[in-house]
Amino acid sequence: SIGFRIHASKRYITLAPVADIIGIAFRVVDPDGLLERQYGQSVDGEITLALLRRGTRGLSASEYTDPLGIGFSNGFVECHGTEISVDDVIGGENGLGQGWKMLMEALAAGRGIALPAGAAGSSKMLTNATAAYSALRHQFKTPIGKFEGIREKIAEMALATYEIDALVALMNTALDNGEKPPIFSAVLKQRSTELGRVVVNHAMDIVAGSAICMGPQNFVAPAYFSTPVGITVEGSNTMTRSLLIFGQGLIRSHPHLLDIVHAIEANDRQSFAMHVTQTVKSVVGLVLSVGGRGPLEEAVRFFALSANASLLLGGDLKRREFISGRYADLLSYCLAGYAAEWHAKHSGAPSSILDAFRARNMFRIHATAKELVANHPHSLLHRAILWRTIGSANALDLNDALKTTIATELQTKGSKLRALFSEDTLMLHPNVRRMETALGGSADDSIFEVDRFHLSDDGKLTQTSDK
Repeated sequence: SIGFRIHASKRYITLAPVADIIGIAFRVVDPDGLLERQYGQSVDGEITLALLRRGTRGLSASEYTDPLGIGFSNGFVECHGTEISVDDVIGGENGLGQGWKMLMEALAAGRGIALPAGAAGSSKMLTNATAAYSALRHQFKTPIGKFEGIREKIAEMALATYEIDALVALMNTALDNGEKPPIFSAVLKQRSTELGRVVVNHAMDIVAGSAICMGPQNFVAPAYFSTPVGITVEGSNTMTRSLLIFGQGLIRSHPHLLDIVHAIEANDRQSFAMHVTQTVKSVVGLVLSVGGRGPLEEAVRFFALSANASLLLGGDLKRREFISGRYADLLSYCLAGYAAEWHAKHSGAPSSILDAFRARNMFRIHATAKELVANHPHSLLHRAILWRTIGSANALDLNDALKTTIATELQTKGSKLRALFSEDTLMLHPNVRRMETALGGSADDSIFEVDRFHLSDDGKLTQTSDK
């Protein structure tokens, strides 16, 4: 019978040292056409996906790496002439050459669940806990949360956390409905982990000394150390933004482009002509239609028309990562805008955070669109599209009064915004629970205990608790 002999070495594999079953994606090399004669299809050079049990002869996956000491299971997978049969391929003979499609479908769900959920949980905990800390921590006989520099950072944490929460809630609903949106999951992974980094960095700045001194009361450092892991695994965020979201998303989310590609592959001239005609009609319709749209809808219209016009770059478009990165940002911002509106209706979010997010979102959409136009090789064409859709007006960022309102709400026990960020969050850290209690005005003296360590002359380290 026909089988495969696999030679491979790959590092940075999530769960590799502990997995009982390991997925191996490999490129088939079959220059003599053995598989085509046996199964009636040529898969030479195509990617195929197999599942192998731990202990399979020639398969090694026991060596650990240590990602920042946070206990994240990660390691190497190596195949030294590992021999498998067609039965080991997912889908058997029907799965030969279908590995890339299977990988994308698997990532469409998995990439949108674990890492975004982690970013949502840590960001909500950190935002509420840091706001509580700022209300309890005094400097110059004043709660530091009353200083406008602190309020500004708390407001930024709240905006990032609300965006993460909205995107995660919408993705979970889509998955519950049986959908597997690959582009949405790519956007979600990249945006949630990047925004999570914004939240934890601001938390480090506000909590300050208590955040950089390791000890059992430090509730910020664990999230700080784990943040780069979420940004790196399941596809680097740099690659995801520069190549994947728009590069893959343009084809997958376009109403006709994928059909055009399929028609070319099948040499179907009739189907090709039909879908090209439909593309031209849809573009002309978007250009000629006027009125009846809100700012977010106009932003979507700009993205659609500008992305279609960028197809004039041909194959050079995929190498223009400055451009594709900005398109990825625009697509992410538009998606986040709709997610924020949807989430507000279903979660009862206070108007303050929704108004603030609307202002911030349109501000960054306008800025990104203008950067895109200014740097595009076909600048004049895209400037005309910008004028036809978004217009020349500049959107304003949220004002200082709204920042103050958000920060004050987060520093107030029982507020709607604190309640929103406490949902689906386990306050396992004892210091977070103590601050939550103290924010309600019923704290005992233990909330102000500080761990101190003393090094004696004989080299022994002892711990004391100082109030």
